[in-house]
Amino acid sequence: HQIMTRAIVAASPDDAVSDAACQMFRHGISCLPVLDEDEGCVGIVTLNDVLRWLLDHHYEGGASACKAA
Repeated sequence: HQIMTRAIVAASPDDAVSDAACQMFRHGISCLPVLDEDEGCVGIVTLNDVLRWLLDHHYEGGASACKAA
């Protein structure tokens, strides 16, 4: 019996954060494995990672300013 029956939705280490976010949104998932060229898992991107990136790049003071508020 197989545990997974669907193809894995994944990112590569060279993908932009925005591309990973679009993949997660498109597939209704909250995390995305990051696979190298040999399909080995080298990390994971979560919605929290995307949110932190957005805050750091588009919010004055970045994510750390949110903690202080």
